[in-house]
Amino acid sequence: VRVSFVPYILVSICHLVLIALPPSYVVGGVGSKITTALLMPSLLLAFLLSCWPLIQNASLRRGNTITTTKNNHNDNVKAATISTNNNDKSMTIVIALAGVSLVFSWAGDVLLQLPIPLGFIMGLLSFLLAHIAHIIIFTRYLHRRPYIWLSLSIVALWYAGLVFLLAPHLGPLIVPVLVYGAVLGSSAFASLSTNITIACGSLLFVASDTILSLMLFLPAIFKFAYVSDVIMLPYIVGQGLIILGIINALENESWISAYRPLNVQ
Repeated sequence: VRVSFVPYILVSICHLVLIALPPSYVVGGVGSKITTALLMPSLLLAFLLSCWPLIQNASLRRGNTITTTKNNHNDNVKAATISTNNNDKSMTIVIALAGVSLVFSWAGDVLLQLPIPLGFIMGLLSFLLAHIAHIIIFTRYLHRRPYIWLSLSIVALWYAGLVFLLAPHLGPLIVPVLVYGAVLGSSAFASLSTNITIACGSLLFVASDTILSLMLFLPAIFKFAYVSDVIMLPYIVGQGLIILGIINALENESWISAYRPLNVQ
């Protein structure tokens, strides 16, 4: 376990305990709202602390490559220098996008707690933007292996089944919920071409959101004891695995060489 993840793990354990308490326990209701608001910031802290050595190394390389480019007229050296710069730029973009995804996830966590209809829509939008950031990372920068089209068929079947179950009960929310589901499924599919840690995290995220949607729109069937823990556990583990997988990819030089930078002249 990375030391930087300890605060996230502790906040997560506290949150799971608090939401398991009966509704009559005021401390559980108030405390869980606090821990909900602390989940993503503590994960963002873990991510930034883990990435800080990478950022420092990139900064040192940038200084060295400027000197090398000025003092060396060898075309091969210049090409290697440009490649290194492109990889460092890509790494910086990945770190920024992953950070943005956590900020939007935090906003989604907080907004979904608001007892107003607009809170649900804004929370859904926040998580949708977080998944779009994931899709960009997975497809443009961490794409390592060919897409398995059987996986796309499975994701499509999951989406069709969810639409079949939920559509009659969504009312005016049908468009935002179905759009969100499509983006969620796309993110999960894109993750399958990255590494196993990211893929497992994304699939757990899908599982959490699937249970949440069934609980919200089919409560007579899918509301049961400790449902909040059943929803939050895969969400917490999934978010942690996605971030851990991104860190592992950034630290692995063979992954860095596989990045596809935004601008390659």
